[in-house]
Amino acid sequence: MRFIIKSKKMKKYLSEIVMAIGIIVLAGIIFYQQSPLNVKGAGGNFNNVRQYLTTDAAPYLNAATSTNMISIRNATTSYAFAIDSSDQVNFNLFTTATSTALDLKFYYEYSDDNATWFPEDSNSSTGGVTTHAATRNLHTWTPGVLATSTLDVAVTNVNSKYMRISFSSWTATSTGILLYAEAILKKGY
Repeated sequence: MRFIIKSKKMKKYLSEIVMAIGIIVLAGIIFYQQSPLNVKGAGGNFNNVRQYLTTDAAPYLNAATSTNMISIRNATTSYAFAIDSSDQVNFNLFTTATSTALDLKFYYEYSDDNATWFPEDSNSSTGGVTTHAATRNLHTWTPGVLATSTLDVAVTNVNSKYMRISFSSWTATSTGILLYAEAILKKGY
């Protein structure tokens, strides 16, 4: 069925309505493309993914928190995991009370194939010259004695597919440090 509009006034009116609808649709498309909802990382918003690191290797159940913990002694204990293009990785570390002050040592390594690992770079710059350390960057934390301790460590610019964290306490005590650790992978959205 075809409508025939004979009035010039009516034709002009309909063409203006079609043009107005077209402008509204175009303005909506432009507005949607500039919407803050599409800006990645706006306002510090993150999508979090939690990786439990210490729940499956020689666990001790901490009765106070119902948390599986591992005993860190002289040997190095390592955990590798996919970081899936994350912008930041936060490590949440929790230790139980000890009777002796012990240092927890840890270091990070990165990989793109989960086989060949590269240590975290430690460098300094002076007068336009950047010097890189010959060894891995070792982090040290001394948890509190006679009380539980927690630590959140943020690692930014993790431009790899995989990350590995290795722990040691270099102590001869029988229990070492009881540690619970998790990695929170953060991606802007």
